[in-house]
Amino acid sequence: MGVKMRKLKIQYTIFVMLICIAFGSIVLTEKLRPIRNDDIDKKLQVYIEENYKDLKDITTEDTYYANLKYNKKVMNKNNENYYFMIYYEKRKITDTYKKDYVEGNKFLRHIEKAINTQINEKVKGNYKITINTKLNKFNDEIREKIIKEENLKSLKIYNLEIKFKSVIEEQNIINLIIGKVDKLEKNNVYPKTYSIVLTDKEDNTKSIKITGLTSEIIKSENFNSIISDIINDNKESELLNENNIKYEHLN
Repeated sequence: MGVKMRKLKIQYTIFVMLICIAFGSIVLTEKLRPIRNDDIDKKLQVYIEENYKDLKDITTEDTYYANLKYNKKVMNKNNENYYFMIYYEKRKITDTYKKDYVEGNKFLRHIEKAINTQINEKVKGNYKITINTKLNKFNDEIREKIIKEENLKSLKIYNLEIKFKSVIEEQNIINLIIGKVDKLEKNNVYPKTYSIVLTDKEDNTKSIKITGLTSEIIKSENFNSIISDIINDNKESELLNENNIKYEHLN
């Protein structure tokens, strides 16, 4: 047997051994994982008791292994969508308590979708819901209603974006906005603010976005002048500045 053949045979043998070792490690890891889960779960339970003993109305799910780390979900008993995660990875425990439970990051995204669904059940339309306030910034009464998802569409906690495709003409736009808001309020939809996106149906390249509108502004005697200033691009408008209304041409 030549030197090259012996060298190739040795390399092949080493390669096969490495494959067998790797495969064996995977199998062994999978078999031992349930035992390891119990061990890690106890560590995470102790972590919860030491760090979040003052948390009331919470429940936990079993620890599971995914994405190369151990995961444990801690949920509010009143709403399983309101939760934070605890992770065990490389002998280190981390969690998303501040981001997801205190500030409600993931939960408020769920609430946005829930509000959109509630509104569309009553008034069909092209809406986008955004909540720009962190959960811990709401007062206790509002926060409790959010967690229990009580009549969300009536809570003034969100911005409602409405898209219209129409001829961009002053009176036409005024009538469209007032008509839509009236219909929403008759169905108990009361957002904190409105954003309006107007796209000219005769020229899709012409589009205006208005932000900072409220129901009070829309119903006021100044609303006609506000829309006029926006359509005529009056950058010096005192009405827009006084009412913190912004607009931009999107195209």
